[in-house]
Amino acid sequence: MYLHNVRNGIAHGKIVFSDIDITYIDRKGNKAKIPTRKIIDTLDGTLDISNGFCLAFKIFCFTNTNYFKKYKIKIPQTLLLEELQAKANGPGWTISNCLDSTAMQDKKQLIIYAKNDNWDFKKVNWYCFTTAYWAESLTKSYDRIFFSLHSAHNKHSPTGWAAYDANRLKELREKNETKFEAYKGVLESDLLYFIPKFKFPKFIYKIGTILSIIKTNIPLEWRKFRVTHFPIAFYIRETRIHSKGNFVVIQDARVIIKPQFQDNIQKVIRSNKRKIVSQTIKFSRKQCGRLSLKRYLPIRSLRIFIYDTDMRVRNLRNSGLIPELVATIEINNTKQIKTIDISGGIPEHLGKYRIVWNKRWIDKNS
Repeated sequence: MYLHNVRNGIAHGKIVFSDIDITYIDRKGNKAKIPTRKIIDTLDGTLDISNGFCLAFKIFCFTNTNYFKKYKIKIPQTLLLEELQAKANGPGWTISNCLDSTAMQDKKQLIIYAKNDNWDFKKVNWYCFTTAYWAESLTKSYDRIFFSLHSAHNKHSPTGWAAYDANRLKELREKNETKFEAYKGVLESDLLYFIPKFKFPKFIYKIGTILSIIKTNIPLEWRKFRVTHFPIAFYIRETRIHSKGNFVVIQDARVIIKPQFQDNIQKVIRSNKRKIVSQTIKFSRKQCGRLSLKRYLPIRSLRIFIYDTDMRVRNLRNSGLIPELVATIEINNTKQIKTIDISGGIPEHLGKYRIVWNKRWIDKNS
């Protein structure tokens, strides 16, 4: 992915743009003329490598915390923050930042900034404890974990605090201690400074907890139910919608067939053609604002490209007749629009649906 002349041209040379290519010239006059498409592919590949390295480094950091502690290497704060947010964020509780600091007696301290929207002291206490537990298990290198709590519900100040003994948390974690009572004392001075403006009866807090559980779990269970009992064999990657007079056109939408449904793709497409079209229309209309006419005008023309492999949207849009393109589905109820079938395609009519199979895909799978 490294192109010497490109690097030098960008760093201390010059760049000349033309319609179809880009010329990179270094300060010695060496030139590299590269097609625009190739340089975009090169940048995409570089981004993939960078993302892969970042993911590998993140995994390495959190699976080798003892090594980091031994050699006094700090885990990058951005990685720690992302992981801590994924582990600890919950209803009414959001981790916004974390910073290294030094406490009294030269203790290594992690400051965690949290936004709290809960009224229940017990719930705040629980969130503080679980966040401290996760923070210690992810880092293993701090002596103290301090919370700066930002809450509009705090009575005397918008900011509260709490501090936890990270060494004690580590000791209990390494013992695989599961009894909550054993963790008594990890909160310094048993002090969590959060005094809610109003104290409600216990049943109000219980109702709030139940509502939070419902709000969190019902969407997950509903999604699980749909995936189990009403599986969808495809997903929509991109659509383009525009108006033409008094109707709307969806032009060259991109749909991917999921890997687990690819044993007989042709059968899947034939049996799901109506759902593919209806879901594409629904997806396309959602791209329009609520006051946009495109959201409400009738759709008279539509064409969908169906693939067996996912890619970047840009690569799908400019891919041409690649072997991963399975077919197109078209509905055209207009006289003005004349679409051209994909080159070498094998057409098939199923009612109002016109499916054109890509011969390159058929040859690849024959």
